[in-house]
Amino acid sequence: MRHTMLKRLGIGLLGAAAALGTVAAPGASAGTGPSTCPTKQPAPVRIATGAAFGSGQRLTSGDTALAMQPDGNLVQYLVRPDCQNGPVLWSSNTYGNAGAYAVMQSDGNFVIYRANGGPSTGGALWSSGTWGQAGATASFDGGALRVHNGTSVPWQNVSGYSPARDTSNNPLQQVGDRLLPGYPMGNGSWAESSSVWLVQQNDGNLVLYRKSDGTALWTANTWGHPGARTDISSSGTVEVVQNGSRVWSNPMTQPSTPGSYLKVQDDANVVLYRPGTSDAANALWSTGTWGKG
Repeated sequence: MRHTMLKRLGIGLLGAAAALGTVAAPGASAGTGPSTCPTKQPAPVRIATGAAFGSGQRLTSGDTALAMQPDGNLVQYLVRPDCQNGPVLWSSNTYGNAGAYAVMQSDGNFVIYRANGGPSTGGALWSSGTWGQAGATASFDGGALRVHNGTSVPWQNVSGYSPARDTSNNPLQQVGDRLLPGYPMGNGSWAESSSVWLVQQNDGNLVLYRKSDGTALWTANTWGHPGARTDISSSGTVEVVQNGSRVWSNPMTQPSTPGSYLKVQDDANVVLYRPGTSDAANALWSTGTWGKG
């Protein structure tokens, strides 16, 4: 199991449907990708000033991919072990514009244009809003898409699996297979084991996906609450919260324990444990998905 980190900041994207199964947002092509696995890029993949990201192109960084889809949607995915697209992390919501492409403009704006559009002819569908940053470049790094101007990052979608941040935007160190009290998991973020991803979607739904084929094994059924995040409450329960209001918490058959944590396991189960434990006798709740990975 990899011990990396989580990003807890969110950004809006089209969410997945609630029904269990392979789930994709409109304009997203879950289960599609290259027939052979490209070399994974551990470092940021950069889009230089003036460079275009054409229709049908796909970049990979770590276990994530950025695809400029033929339908015109720019989408970030988790990548399955067979290199096919898994759950959606973020989307520009520009589907329905066949042949659209992205360009990192010399004025610093990262823009998606219609197939027959461009910087001199117009037809912009979406942009990062970063004009006035001459010479800026774009980068894709482990699920996060950013625009850099050399000294700062004027725009980023902050979706991804990378250093967690607290409510004051300070970096945190947290292993990637668990959720600890006080460190909420925001939109487009995930925890994982060798067999499954637990994803906080931007429609508010918390979903457990199998890595091998992208099938949804469990869901909190909290779609329709965009911007919601998942946290461990002060009493030790798992909660999905939107704007300070709880929209879901795990059912408890025994008293909750402050300091409990949620672990995503290699056996495909997600378990709430008492603090400092990881054995069945101290399990307080689970998704009941063991053996389904």
